Amino acid sequence: MEMPDTALPTLDQPSQLIVAVVGPTASGKSDLALDLAQRLPADMGAHAGELVSADALQLYRGMDIGTAKTPLEERRGIPHHQIDVLEISDEASVASYQKYARADIAQIHARSNLAVVAGGSGLYQRALLDQIDFPGTDPKLRRSLEEESRQPGGAAVLFHRLEELDPVSAQRIDANNARRIIRALVIDGDMTIPEAIDSVALATRQLARRQVKWLRRDPRIVWIDRSGEGTATSTEAALQTARQVVLSALQ
Repeated sequence: MEMPDTALPTLDQPSQLIVAVVGPTASGKSDLALDLAQRLPADMGAHAGELVSADALQLYRGMDIGTAKTPLEERRGIPHHQIDVLEISDEASVASYQKYARADIAQIHARSNLAVVAGGSGLYQRALLDQIDFPGTDPKLRRSLEEESRQPGGAAVLFHRLEELDPVSAQRIDANNARRIIRALVIDGDMTIPEAIDSVALATRQLARRQVKWLRRDPRIVWIDRSGEGTATSTEAALQTARQVVLSALQ
C-alpha cells in the first residue's frame, strides 16, 4: 500500500487517501483491489470505490492475453480507469498516462469516492503516486541519446537504463531494434501457438522477478503474505490485513 505525496492533492478527508495495491504479476492484486474497493468506502466515508490501473499493457485494447486484464464480467460493477484507452498502434507515454490517470483520481475524489490503484508497472505507479515530472520532447536530449547509442556498447547501456526505469516496456522491446522485429514476428506468423504459449509463460515469470526487485526498494510498501491463496479463509485474511494497513495510515 502506498501513501500519496506532494505530487497529488493533500489529504483533506479520509476518502482522499489513495490505496495502491502493488506486487508481481499473478499475485492476486486485481482481486484484492476489487475487495478493497468494495469494503473500504464504508470505513472511510466514501460513497463507493473505483479502480485506476497502473499497468502499461492494460492501456491497450485487444491486449487481453498475457496482461492479466480483469474481464468486464468480473469487475463487480466497479468502474475501471486507464484500461482499453489506446489502440494497439498508439504509442504509450508515461507522461500522458500521468496526466490522465491523475485527472481520473481527481474526478473520483470529486464524486466523494475512493481511488484504488492497481497494477504492476513500476514507472507508471511512480508517475501516478510520486513527484515525477516529464518535460516535453527535448531535441538536444534526443541527439545526446542517439550519439550515446552509436558508441560501442551504447545500445546495451540504454536498454539496461530502460530496464531500470520501465521493466514492463523493456520486456516488450528487443535490445537492438524492438519495433521492427516485433512487427515482423506478428503480420508473418513465424511463431506457432505452443511457442507463443511458452513465450508468454517465460515472459510472465521474468516480469514477476523484475517487479519484485523494483518494489523492494520502496519502504512505504507493506507486504501481505498470499501463501495458501485460493481458500476463502486466506482471501478474507489478506483483505482484513490490507484493510487494517489502510485504516492505520489514517490514525
